[in-house]
Amino acid sequence: PAPEILNVGVNNNQFGFTISWATNSSVMVDACTNLANPAWLQISTVTVIATIGMTNFTDPQWGGFHTRFYRLRVGSSPFAFTINNGGVTVTGYNGSSSSVIIPGTLGGYPVTSIGDFAFSGNSGMTGVSIPNSVTNIGAFAFEASGLTSVTIPASVIGIGQEAFVSCGNLTNISVSARNSAFCSINGVLFDNAQVTLIAYPAGLPADNYIIPAGVTTISDYAFYYGLGVGNVTIPKSVSSIGDDAFANCFTLSGVYFGGNAPGVGSFAFYETGFGRGVTVNYRPGTAGWPAFDAALSAFGQSFAGSAFWYRPAPEALNFEPNFGVHDNQFGFTISWATNATVVVDACTNSTNPVWLPAATNTVTATTGTAYFGDPQWARYSVRFYRLRSQ
Repeated sequence: PAPEILNVGVNNNQFGFTISWATNSSVMVDACTNLANPAWLQISTVTVIATIGMTNFTDPQWGGFHTRFYRLRVGSSPFAFTINNGGVTVTGYNGSSSSVIIPGTLGGYPVTSIGDFAFSGNSGMTGVSIPNSVTNIGAFAFEASGLTSVTIPASVIGIGQEAFVSCGNLTNISVSARNSAFCSINGVLFDNAQVTLIAYPAGLPADNYIIPAGVTTISDYAFYYGLGVGNVTIPKSVSSIGDDAFANCFTLSGVYFGGNAPGVGSFAFYETGFGRGVTVNYRPGTAGWPAFDAALSAFGQSFAGSAFWYRPAPEALNFEPNFGVHDNQFGFTISWATNATVVVDACTNSTNPVWLPAATNTVTATTGTAYFGDPQWARYSVRFYRLRSQ
């Protein structure tokens, strides 16, 4: 008729006991320090496991009290939680609200964490309010939930791996402007320095999503299960693409790289292009593509092939080994995947320029590149260049 306490004792420096009750209902654990005049505080909510009719409770705070008494009662709170070091971790939710408001305190203690898998699989949950007391969001915390948008408060300094993964309705992750660890750009989650792309909302549509310049890392699972991404443009600053970064992006057909081939993790492009794989488009004159192609052709990748990225105008590659002084000439590689002729003009004053042709180069069809070297460069304290088709 009511939950019972079994197997009382101390293990791993924590006092605990087994709660027996053969249902799936939540059980609240209250505690007080004086039975004569008790002030009961809820210190935990646990859920009895249906298959065995039992669950375990431990009290990490017990050593801080001379005496402590416990009672059990059938839970009416929708939140399951634990208390450790004076802070509450929300571990589960059995309520029915579509817009969940996580309280700032539970059991008389501040809510500081959302635990691993706390709201995982909650398809009826479309919104959540996270209090400013929360500093950490655990791994898989909202995995495969029904969230449509979420706001990260200023207090959060840690977000676990795949916290928002497989949320097919999620179109926006916003971050408080006062947050020192994270930021949001057009609904996409980045670290505050904007060098790591952490999570792209799975429900955010984009025919061609352009990753901002300056990003160096695309995190593990960053685009995982992105249902609306058709193509992605990756800037030359990106040097690393994590494991499963674009896995299960079924509509993703092409990625366009602005620089040399980055490192790529396992299963990074698994099940893309509706099973046909992704096409890698790269700029002529950039390096590392045979190894990149081989990595994508290996087990666990989906690779449709690679091709030159035909640019609308010639460009000078300023990030590869040929840029700079060689054999006493300043030079650079011109990238343009056509047979057109490219004129290099030069001037010495960019404010009031007088452009004069310095060279004429023909881009080769096989490599899509041409090299320009300026034997006159040392005669000038400053010299500027521009490219144009003839």
